[in-house]
Amino acid sequence: MDAAMDTPYRLRVHPQARHINLRVTPADGLIVTVPRHCRPEEVDKAIRARRSWIERSLTWAARERSRLAALPPVVIPAHIDLMAVGESWSLELKPTGSRSARVLESGFGRLRLSGAAFDTGAATRALRRWLARRARLRLGQRLDLLAARHGFSYGGLSVRNQKSCWASCSPAGDISLNLKLLFLEPRLVDYVLAHELCHTVHLDHSARFWKLVGQVEPDRDGLRRALSESWGLVPAWACV
Repeated sequence: MDAAMDTPYRLRVHPQARHINLRVTPADGLIVTVPRHCRPEEVDKAIRARRSWIERSLTWAARERSRLAALPPVVIPAHIDLMAVGESWSLELKPTGSRSARVLESGFGRLRLSGAAFDTGAATRALRRWLARRARLRLGQRLDLLAARHGFSYGGLSVRNQKSCWASCSPAGDISLNLKLLFLEPRLVDYVLAHELCHTVHLDHSARFWKLVGQVEPDRDGLRRALSESWGLVPAWACV
């Protein structure tokens, strides 16, 4: 518990952090990442300075927890539309005696789900692995294009099935993307990618950071609002 406010937070010390970074997620609440040897009074000051943002973000996190808890039952899809990259895939089931499942691209716009194809858990895990591969390829291409266009550079790229954030950037400049981005409109995906590229310059949400985001994406505020309302575009099987 911090003296600056009556909200608990998780404190993470990162050896490569250069600044104090505040982040809120539905799963973990307020997370404060600090450099080594950061003094407690510096953390207090940072939290006080961002108190309004923290309160708004915690309200959003509570809504997200409620939304995730109310997701519909998971079913194996017959079709998968990846709006971010303009792709539509049909899914063919080929069950075998295997306890695991595997997804392969069997032709243009066609996927084959083999193995434990009628096991919802195994099937959706296989589909999410395929989504991660697709996101690594297609969103990685888009990230490289935007980085070159605006003069950014970044470290590594990873794709994960994050439950409460669209992307993140490490102090080393490594970018992690949420495979769920594939279900969003291209303009929202570009905003997320631009946001993380700007974090390679300013690893915080300071005025300097938001100014840079606005230079890359002039409709920064509109896109940010639209993004916060886009979780409902992600099918239940991709959210597990």
